[in-house]
Amino acid sequence: DMPPRGAYAQAQSLLQQLGALDDRGKITAYGRQLVATGLQPRLAHILVKGTAMGRGAEASCLAALLSNKDIIRLPAANEDADIRLRLAIIQQASAGKPLAGDYPVDKWRVQQVCHEAAHIRSTLGIQGNFSFDINKCGSLLALAYPDRIGQNKGQGRFLLSNGRRAFIGESQLLAKEPFIVAADLADSGVESRIFLAAPVTEAELRQNLAEQIEETEEVSWDKQLQAVRAIRYQRLGALVLKEEVIVPEDPEKVLSAMLQGIRSEGLGLLPWTKSSRLLQDRMAFMHELDPTWPDVSEANLLATLDSWLAPHLYGIRNAQQLQQLSLDKILLAML
Repeated sequence: DMPPRGAYAQAQSLLQQLGALDDRGKITAYGRQLVATGLQPRLAHILVKGTAMGRGAEASCLAALLSNKDIIRLPAANEDADIRLRLAIIQQASAGKPLAGDYPVDKWRVQQVCHEAAHIRSTLGIQGNFSFDINKCGSLLALAYPDRIGQNKGQGRFLLSNGRRAFIGESQLLAKEPFIVAADLADSGVESRIFLAAPVTEAELRQNLAEQIEETEEVSWDKQLQAVRAIRYQRLGALVLKEEVIVPEDPEKVLSAMLQGIRSEGLGLLPWTKSSRLLQDRMAFMHELDPTWPDVSEANLLATLDSWLAPHLYGIRNAQQLQQLSLDKILLAML
């Protein structure tokens, strides 16, 4: 049976993000590499990319860990979603050390993860063992979960790069991290609960996901400043990594923002004088006698700003500069 269209489209989008599919939805040479690992795409991506970065041992451990059920038994697993805790346990087990910690550990599953990680390394010819810096694991996870990178919004709430919102227990250390990567969550409801995650730094995101960071410029009317405001954003999906106020350069964007401001504020933003209001009244009177005369009613003037006012707004960026306009001349230009 064909899967639901939404789920199918989401899967295609993810595979394109991972580089496994091209823009036409066809498998790429890199996609075939992922297939050859025998792992699901996200974990295969961790493995292939991690190996290329010289972090194959760490990647194999993460792939094995995420391929299995949690090694910490419930309900304790819900109290700490930090993947680094799990990696520390795996490192202890691989070194033959007693499993220390405050959480109930599934020892059989720990041995299973160690065995699978060793099998992956042996099959793919990856050198190294379980000795690696567990604090860097978030940078590898971000490669496989680019849609689940979370930006801290306070009180354990995170905005994910796919636009959804997720939360974690506010008492957890991860709740204080500026950025995390959610490897396991309940993807339902308004907010998803995060079960497994790791911290990642902005520097790591910029280094490893540079091709996914987009720079955009937004020019809009600022109601409080009564002026056109331009902001340059650096975004990773729905996340804003950086924003800075800039001087708008595109005259068409500035014009569009000025018109937006006048539409939202109303014609009262313009420098009406007694003379210009009398002229408007006389033109309105003539329009009643002869409809071929311009319609200068408030409603029509607002609706037709692009035609009668826009040509006079080039170079104007705020309400104060609008006062330089002569509405008498502009209205007469409509005749």
